[in-house]
Amino acid sequence: MGGLDSRYVLSPVSGKQRDSPVTSLTTISTPHRGSPIADVIDTPLDLSPFPHLPFASARNPLEDALSELGISLDGLRDLTTSVCEAFSAEYRNHPSVSYFSVAGSGRLGALPTAAAFLLFHHYIFARTGRPNDGLVTVDSATWGTFDAATWPADHADEVGHNLDNLLMPPAFPYLARFDQIVSNVAML
Repeated sequence: MGGLDSRYVLSPVSGKQRDSPVTSLTTISTPHRGSPIADVIDTPLDLSPFPHLPFASARNPLEDALSELGISLDGLRDLTTSVCEAFSAEYRNHPSVSYFSVAGSGRLGALPTAAAFLLFHHYIFARTGRPNDGLVTVDSATWGTFDAATWPADHADEVGHNLDNLLMPPAFPYLARFDQIVSNVAML
């Protein structure tokens, strides 16, 4: 979500620009066009094989359970396809900022993501047919100048988290990739 927040702050429409000059923004697997995972979590009845039968609940059971824990789905709703499309239509790019993006397309090897993202990864691929990092498709992560050499990582690996073993860093060399991003924009 940080990429969307940054685009909002930089947009001339937001009125939130800072006095310090910003010359570029590079986003990492930001769901600029939304995430199918946010869509389905917001409306889980879309997965129901019988949504129109009288015994199908009109309420979102996940929202009810999380509400009991004091957790809101409102932040997640900001990542749905429809909200992200509306956001992108309203908050245009700042003309003096260069926009770049990179995306993960899943790990190499037998499992494309950490176990925590595996069902999400398969759901996104089944729904869209597009490569993804377990939460965001490569297409959705594309904004501005896109680095087509996608990262062989899942959504957590990209920012230094190994969800399969929280005590170990991911095998993906995320710090080297961050250094590469800095090198690419250093000359702007």
